[in-house]
Amino acid sequence: MIFASMDCPSLRTCSLVLLFASAPLLAQNFQRSHSRYKEKFHFALEPGEQIERTWFHYVVTRLPDGHWAVRTFYPETGAMTAHMTFSDKKLETLDGSYRRWYDNGSVREQGAYAEGRRTGAWAHVQLKGARREGRYVNGKAQGIWESKDNDGRLTSSIPYLDGKRHGIGHNYGKDGLSSDTLAYERDSLKNPHKPGAIKPEERMPYLLACDTAADEKGRFRCTESLIFDLLRKQLRYPEDAQELEVSGLADFEFVIDKEGRMVEILAKNALCGSIEEECRRIFALLPAWRPGMQDGKAVSVVFNQPVRFTLR
Repeated sequence: MIFASMDCPSLRTCSLVLLFASAPLLAQNFQRSHSRYKEKFHFALEPGEQIERTWFHYVVTRLPDGHWAVRTFYPETGAMTAHMTFSDKKLETLDGSYRRWYDNGSVREQGAYAEGRRTGAWAHVQLKGARREGRYVNGKAQGIWESKDNDGRLTSSIPYLDGKRHGIGHNYGKDGLSSDTLAYERDSLKNPHKPGAIKPEERMPYLLACDTAADEKGRFRCTESLIFDLLRKQLRYPEDAQELEVSGLADFEFVIDKEGRMVEILAKNALCGSIEEECRRIFALLPAWRPGMQDGKAVSVVFNQPVRFTLR
């Protein structure tokens, strides 16, 4: 299985984020509360932690040190999807531990913030287990970041300086030995191909309607444009989600298989049941695709597709 991106020409290394649709972005304020949701979610409070507000999909608490915490949930199942710590009552500045989970309960990312900036050790985990681990200093990646596959095998080790790839990194084969040495300078790859190596022939999946585009970049732009247009015209914000002020990114993953079919649609974080249903309805409207190609053969390609729902 190969991960792909509209923003990156490599089928091997990138993950797709298409355009997402809806109204201008406004942060949730987590200010609503109602006693009917008091017993809706079940979790352990920390010593001295007090519940301040409960709502359809979140719980706000006050910590004994003066910080505030927000826990969000997939409301239909009660699965916790985030646990965030803030330094202020308005819940504007992240400060302290930060954890997110997929709707199925597996860890998505975990680390900490200091005055609104990522700090210390972090882990970013894909739905099926692949992960990146490293450290942040003042909100920027620093030092060595390691990537591991679904089975926990090391696949790359990349140095960062002030948030940019900088220095000598390595890709690793399944035997654990270095297969490529990568020289970066301020995010620019200085040795993208070995001397005399032939770059593999690759083609990203794209919509059949974009066949007439002149080149691969043109097909990318055409595909993005058609999907964005479909979202703009067809996407509907479910009324119940609006009334209950459920907003944010509904995040999905799907596969364009070797025949160009969209298969294995997975909800990573769908916000709530009605939003998940609406996103799946939209995906069913997408037209046919040309499959991805690598070394002259059709390949399956994994896409990440976020759709933003925001309140006006």
